[in-house]
Amino acid sequence: MKLILFTTKVDKGGRLIKKEAERMSLSCQIYFYDELVYKDGEILNLSQDPLLIKQDDKIILRDPYNSKNNYSFFAQKILKKYYNNVALDRECYSKFPFYEDKLFQVDLFTSLGITTPDTFLGKNVSSFQEFPVIIKPRIGSRGRGILIFNKPKEMETFFAKKDPLDYLIQKYHKAKSEYRILIFRHKVLGVVDKHIYLKGKGKIGVRTNKVVDDFPRKIKEDSIKITKRLRADFVGIDVIHTEDGKYYFLEANLSPQFGGFAKVTKISVASMVIRLALT
Repeated sequence: MKLILFTTKVDKGGRLIKKEAERMSLSCQIYFYDELVYKDGEILNLSQDPLLIKQDDKIILRDPYNSKNNYSFFAQKILKKYYNNVALDRECYSKFPFYEDKLFQVDLFTSLGITTPDTFLGKNVSSFQEFPVIIKPRIGSRGRGILIFNKPKEMETFFAKKDPLDYLIQKYHKAKSEYRILIFRHKVLGVVDKHIYLKGKGKIGVRTNKVVDDFPRKIKEDSIKITKRLRADFVGIDVIHTEDGKYYFLEANLSPQFGGFAKVTKISVASMVIRLALT
């Protein structure tokens, strides 16, 4: 039996899983999405040879959106052909192929009665008057492409070159803290505090700080509610706590990055992922 990862070259979590598999003396192979080839209805490797996947091999599909390119086509083809081999999140990938769409997630949170920032979609951006605002791509992860605009002119200039239907406009809430909640098989693995900072040109960066032991039970329960609705095994939920004392759910990430979380919590997340995949 072999552990097989499908991932991107920027996926730090995938590298941690491979490193842990090697430490556990497990055979582990990585296929990068950008080196796959689709030909005559088959997914091939870069040399256009068939993928070496046996019946008892276990597949971990890492997030196909976590780079600048969208590799969901390959992820869905792999899922369809090797469904029984896929070890994590296969029900979610199958039932909700557009799980990464932030508009889908806003709708999901709202349907569950979970608080999320007021969100707008549409081409009439010039009528939006309440600033600052957050602009985020509907498809994307790891904070890529998220911007803060303080003036209407900035937003108008941005959308002059972009399709507004590809982006969400969200009301800006000044965050006192941001948290990453890691959910593993519908159980909270832990909560960490993250520091939000501006990287320049309005772009946002996030840095993991510390473990949070005293965290509202209701927020944890809502996080689990999300993973159950998604039928997902391994999810990172991002939540902010604002200066007026409110909590807002921002997004849910399948196959999340966990390096910072593992470092501050001392939890070997990679080994947990591998053991779950092998069971």
